[in-house]
Amino acid sequence: MKRSRKRIRKNRTGRNLLIIIFLLVGLVAYFAPTLQHLNNYNSALKDYDFQTVAEELTWIEKKASWLKLLPFVEDGELWLKLNLGEGQSIESQLKESDKESHKLWLFQYYSSQGELEKAQAVSQSLQSLGLKRLSEGLLLIQEGKYDEGAAILYTIGNSDLDTEEYIFLQIALARSEMALGNLAKAQRTWQLAYEKAPLHPLVKATEVDLALVTGQWSLAQEKIEELRPLQEDSPYTTYLLVKKALLSLVLGEKENFQNTLGKLEGLPHGEGCQLYLKGIEAYGNEDFPQAVEYLESALEKEMPKYLMRDAEVALSQASERVQASEEIQRITGSR
Repeated sequence: MKRSRKRIRKNRTGRNLLIIIFLLVGLVAYFAPTLQHLNNYNSALKDYDFQTVAEELTWIEKKASWLKLLPFVEDGELWLKLNLGEGQSIESQLKESDKESHKLWLFQYYSSQGELEKAQAVSQSLQSLGLKRLSEGLLLIQEGKYDEGAAILYTIGNSDLDTEEYIFLQIALARSEMALGNLAKAQRTWQLAYEKAPLHPLVKATEVDLALVTGQWSLAQEKIEELRPLQEDSPYTTYLLVKKALLSLVLGEKENFQNTLGKLEGLPHGEGCQLYLKGIEAYGNEDFPQAVEYLESALEKEMPKYLMRDAEVALSQASERVQASEEIQRITGSR
């Protein structure tokens, strides 16, 4: 009788163990795809792979929306929308957040929209000294005060920022130094960002600009072709087409220039960019009155912030050439 009870207990224990094993196997089988997608999502974030991040977010939304409760999943979605020019859709969410990283993203959004008073208010609300200095320097740079902005940015210690913020800092410095004509310094600061994150969109885009300003046309052409927008109607597409058009002008590729100009039709700020590029073309052909006309029209349209200062400088130079020509005609009596 005792042996029978022992055997029964032993059989029950064995059955319970088998049930547990089957349950564990079932759970692993059920969650394996989820874990794989989560791993793909995390890897894509680290590699700044917009396409894969977007695809994995779509899968999460359809198959495992509860994963959006995880902070890094939520942050990844906000980050993607910010980089795709969809900051307006996440503005309220960022405003309600107490996270310093979210405040910086809100600052970025307002700055990109030219809403400098709102950006200034966000800057003042930052608690981190490193981020506060970063935002202050960026505001000065946006106002065209490159030397003052860079001076503030150089005071920020590397330990004051996380990886993404560090890259943002170095790229801001690289672009400031480019604007000031300090190309060696620009190359050094860009290199620091490249060593940390070679695939970061800002790093790759700045590499193109450095190649352009240093006359490395083949490198610029190669790197431009490597850049791919996730959405064909995004502001980033406009940026790429403007760079391609400028490179075509430098290389004297008139057909490519005209083709690229046509692709700007209907894109964000496309009309302003077209007029700007036509103005630059006219300036290069020494048709200064036509350049003035195009550039004035461009500045009356909505233009990307990164082009406005260039357009203003080009307009000023073209206007000076027109005035000089008119003065010579007045003195000599020629027409």
